[in-house]
Amino acid sequence: MPTVEAGPNGITCGSNSFIISGATATNYASLTWTTSGSGTFSNITQLNPNYFPSAADIAAGSVTLKLTANSNSPCTTNPSDTFVLTIIPTATAYAGADASVCENTSYTINDANASHYTSLNWSTTGTGVLTGAGTLTPTYTPSLADQIAGNVTLTLHATALAPCMDIADQMTLTIISMPLVNAGPDAFSCAGSNYSIALATAQFSSSVLWSTSGSGTFSNPNTLHPVYIPSAADFASGSVVLTLTGQATAPCAGNSSDSFILTFVPGATANAGLDANICQTSSYTILGASATNYSSLSWTSSGTGGFVSGNTLTPTIYRALQILLPVLLFLH
Repeated sequence: MPTVEAGPNGITCGSNSFIISGATATNYASLTWTTSGSGTFSNITQLNPNYFPSAADIAAGSVTLKLTANSNSPCTTNPSDTFVLTIIPTATAYAGADASVCENTSYTINDANASHYTSLNWSTTGTGVLTGAGTLTPTYTPSLADQIAGNVTLTLHATALAPCMDIADQMTLTIISMPLVNAGPDAFSCAGSNYSIALATAQFSSSVLWSTSGSGTFSNPNTLHPVYIPSAADFASGSVVLTLTGQATAPCAGNSSDSFILTFVPGATANAGLDANICQTSSYTILGASATNYSSLSWTSSGTGGFVSGNTLTPTIYRALQILLPVLLFLH
């Protein structure tokens, strides 16, 4: 008569195949393996085949595997033996979707999930503070180094039920900085002229906007380096305050502003005085010249004579030409 032993109860993880290694049989004509579930064998007539659990087997948590030994003639009894294969579901872990947080703000993960685990633990590539690391809803507070780096990776580790393998999943937390804007230093512009803004800077802004305390206009107030076109009222007031505002990038809220003073310097005027006549060989002192809004004065001549006090409004020209020719005098 045949003898048969299906082997001890076994355990496997999820859809992993289970190698039947403890079965024994003697005096048989053939062997047949069957299952109470819906999985498959690599070969049902082998003594030690592989069993591949089905989704229904995994959901049920276990199946009974039976080995039947078919007798040699004239024996008619076909003995069998069974063992229980326990199927442990595979652990799952989802760290949640990638997210953003504003600088100096904590972020709590609320969309993570995991299943079939014995314990949870979170880790980070950053240097911030992680609280609730053993839960599905930890809170992370970025450090200054994290803010400078711009992002950190948060990893959810799920410890699986034996004999399954542990599993992990990651999400990226981007740290958004508040805007940093610099309108540039105070500046001067000649009255009547437009002013090109060239030294303004902006970082971490979703958009920029220029505004004025006066009534002038910008060539494009939404660019970093526009041209400011002063109004007549701006020139009359002598100066305006130009303000650059940077709008924060979500999830940050609010904005940041900086200003500079644009002072209008009146243009210089010069009047050399009326034309005049002198006797040749004589010197001539200019008395009718005038000038405004200047930092310095200088006279030049179309002739070869020289000046005394040539950087004043009342210079004297000497050594005039000894021929009867006109001389042009220029006040700068």
